Amino acid sequence: MKDAPKKEHAKTAHSRSVIEEAGIEVLLRNPAAGMSEIALAAGVGRATLYRHFESRELLVQALANKCLQETDALVVPLKEQGLTGKEAIEAYIDVLMPMANRFRFLMSLWNIAADDPTVIRIYQRQLRELRELVKQAQDEGDICKSLSSIWVVTTFDALLTSAWQLIEHRKMSSAAAAAAFKRTFYSGCK
Repeated sequence: MKDAPKKEHAKTAHSRSVIEEAGIEVLLRNPAAGMSEIALAAGVGRATLYRHFESRELLVQALANKCLQETDALVVPLKEQGLTGKEAIEAYIDVLMPMANRFRFLMSLWNIAADDPTVIRIYQRQLRELRELVKQAQDEGDICKSLSSIWVVTTFDALLTSAWQLIEHRKMSSAAAAAAFKRTFYSGCK
C-alpha cells in the first residue's frame, strides 16, 4: 500500500511533464495558442490539463520557471569551471543561444510570466549573477568601467532578445547569433 502514493505521484509528475513539453511545442508554433490546443498536443483531456494548470497564465508561468531552471542547470557547470569575467560571459552566451529553439515564445508572453513572483525572483538573481560577471570583466579591462553594470546587463538582455528573434525568424543560426552577439556586445561595451 505504501507504493500506491509513490506511483500516483510519479504518474502526476509524468502527466505534468508531458503537458509542459506539449505547451512548449505548441507555444513555439503559436504563442497565442489556447489550452485546448495544448491539451490535444499533450494527448490529455482538458480536465487533466486544468487539474495541473488552472489557467493558461499559470501554465505560461510554469514554463517560464522551467526555462529559468534549465538556464541555471546549463550555467552550473560554467560556475564549477571557475570561469570569470569575459570568459564566463562568453560561455553564458554560448549556452543561452540554443535555448531560443526551446523558449523563444516567452519573449511575447513575458508580461504573463512576470506576474509570477518566483519567476521574477529567479530572473533577478540571474541578472545579479550576470552583473557580477560584468564587474569582473570591467576589472579585467574587457568592459569599459565608465559604463554602469546595470546598463551593460540591460544591453546584454536586449542583445539576447534580438538574437533569439533572429533565430526564431530563421535569419541566423544559434552559432552565428552567438558570434554576432559577442562581437556587438564587446565592441559596444569596450
